[in-house]
Amino acid sequence: MASQRADIDQWKIEAVRTYLQDQFTESRIDHFPRGNHTAVLFLVMERGSVAHQLLVTKKFLDRFTDTLSMRDALGSAEAVLRLRQAGQKTVELH
Repeated sequence: MASQRADIDQWKIEAVRTYLQDQFTESRIDHFPRGNHTAVLFLVMERGSVAHQLLVTKKFLDRFTDTLSMRDALGSAEAVLRLRQAGQKTVELH
């Protein structure tokens, strides 16, 4: 019997997108499902090209039941600092 995987809650995707938008105010934030909906790839777009990439796994997102705790975790993980340091390389949160 094949196991069924639940999709990532949309509010969690929106919470990460909003967090990134708050940090990269001049950028457009796009997101795309990855790995059979087990992760989401967020792209920080500047002047029409990819400036930063953040891969967030469902496992990471499933830890949170509210937006505030997720924002705190993104801050604790230094997601924005890591993105800026990585340039166009993908930063992953598991």
